[in-house]
Amino acid sequence: MDQEQERLPLPSEDTPRDDELRARVLDALRSSDVPAGDRVRVAVSGSLVVVQGEVESIDVLDEIVGIVGDVPGVSDVMDEVEVAGI
Repeated sequence: MDQEQERLPLPSEDTPRDDELRARVLDALRSSDVPAGDRVRVAVSGSLVVVQGEVESIDVLDEIVGIVGDVPGVSDVMDEVEVAGI
């Protein structure tokens, strides 16, 4: 099975609560000094946050997952981020 088939689908429609949590997650990432850039996308389903995209290093990825996991209302973070060069 290839990597694309193993990924869970992103939520197709956001509920108002999902939109609020997504906004809080994005706010937390923007206010941090982590260089996530425009290559990281965030989707929310209930209290699950799915982070996708590409980052420069594992250290950056760890920081992003930590920041997202600390946002009130987030119970789980699904990491679908690729590390450049790995």
